[in-house]
Amino acid sequence: MGFADVTLIYPWPPQLPRRSVKQRIREPLAWGSFRKADHLVVETEAVKERLASRGIQTSRVSVVPNTCHSVFRAVPPGPRHPLGNEVTLLYVSRAYPHKNHDFLGEVLERLHTRHAMRAKVLVTLTPEEFNSRTTKFHRYALNLGPQTVSQLPALYASVDAAIFPSLLECFSATPLEAMATGTPLLASDHDFNRTVCGEAATYFDSQNPEVAAWQIREALDESKTLMQRAVRGLEQMTSWPDSLTRTTAYLSLIEKAL
Repeated sequence: MGFADVTLIYPWPPQLPRRSVKQRIREPLAWGSFRKADHLVVETEAVKERLASRGIQTSRVSVVPNTCHSVFRAVPPGPRHPLGNEVTLLYVSRAYPHKNHDFLGEVLERLHTRHAMRAKVLVTLTPEEFNSRTTKFHRYALNLGPQTVSQLPALYASVDAAIFPSLLECFSATPLEAMATGTPLLASDHDFNRTVCGEAATYFDSQNPEVAAWQIREALDESKTLMQRAVRGLEQMTSWPDSLTRTTAYLSLIEKAL
């Protein structure tokens, strides 16, 4: 059985809307189903460790990493230029609450007013999603609208860095896409990012905009280190499982279960 229910294994961030009664009733029922499963398949070591901390034996959990689209591996990364005081970031995501979009408005405001850095973020939201964001977010964000997968490699190549402030994930392809395109990556400091990105990302506090602004400014000032981490990301992606490897891993698990 596949497991990707982030609400069961992570504390609920206080800035997110309170879970509904229906969601709270569902949780013990879902746990009962997962505990009865003969075997669970997850996509990161972070999820496996969190399941173990909740009493699921590690021998009953296998990690089969997800992957990014092959189009990101097909385009060689272009040259990167030194960063100045005007920076363009990219956040590829829908506007689900845990994706933490409005937090970016707070961070970019502080970068501008307290750290003398003019930064903007390109986002890929629907018009309705974008219009529902805060005034501060609108001040520093440019909405490109939803993008096709084939458009994304060139988009990553056009920016100074990708940013991923998410609060909750079992897995997201966004960090992989950034690494595969050689794009410097700024990611929220959570285990679901660290177990995937390792030393290929620069991490920041995803709940304190004051601290995050300082961490991001410091990272952008150290452009050489930022680029070195991007190179590590490219190197990691050369050995990251592709869709064929992923399929083979699932077939192997099914064969063992029969």
